[in-house]
Amino acid sequence: MLAPIGAKLTYPYIMSIEKRFKPLLEKREHDFLYRRRPLVFSPQQPVMKINGLDCINFSSNDYLGLANHPQIKSNLQNALN
Repeated sequence: MLAPIGAKLTYPYIMSIEKRFKPLLEKREHDFLYRRRPLVFSPQQPVMKINGLDCINFSSNDYLGLANHPQIKSNLQNALN
């Protein structure tokens, strides 16, 4: 049963959600379908090093290649100062 919109979720309700989804998440993990997002501490690039491996970056929103454009970076720095 879902909580009504705007209802304050109480601790027992949250626990029931965890109980309900835990087996589903465990199955996804067992089937190698559980998504893990690696932390990357470098600028967005077409090829990135993740866990020591060179990987093609298909998950970026930088499809126009503007994330590292020098003029955009300069304008942003000027706007923040």
